[in-house]
Amino acid sequence: MTTPIQTLTNAEIIAEMCRLLRLLSKRADAAMPVHSPDRSANKLILIQQAICDVLRTPIAVMSSRARPDNYVQARHIAMFLSRELTEYSMQDIAKSFRPTMNHSTITHGHRACLDRMMHVKGFESLVDACKQRALKLIDNAGLPLFQQSL
Repeated sequence: MTTPIQTLTNAEIIAEMCRLLRLLSKRADAAMPVHSPDRSANKLILIQQAICDVLRTPIAVMSSRARPDNYVQARHIAMFLSRELTEYSMQDIAKSFRPTMNHSTITHGHRACLDRMMHVKGFESLVDACKQRALKLIDNAGLPLFQQSL
């Protein structure tokens, strides 16, 4: 006796998984619209994505606890640019990285990035390239850079 799952081919299983992933993606997009200016996570995630694009690292690095220097450097740049390019609190920025992260980690990352910019040749140009990529992603998403006061 065969079960319904045993009669499916690999292609059918993959097609069904893709359909479910598309459905979940649509629901996630509906839950957090890209153009909503009051959703801090959108801009913060775009900044993180920009850093990953420039440094060619996976986006999972941003929420990882791993501490290889290139991962830490990517997170520090993202923390620095999140503070420089947005008006969100350090706590909001911290939560965009990891739910258990707190504001003091953001302060440390910001200071470490500033220190590295002052002492490491070429690091400032790397941060600037990340900043330009982040500004482009934010602009392409149609999000305002700073909150408009009423």
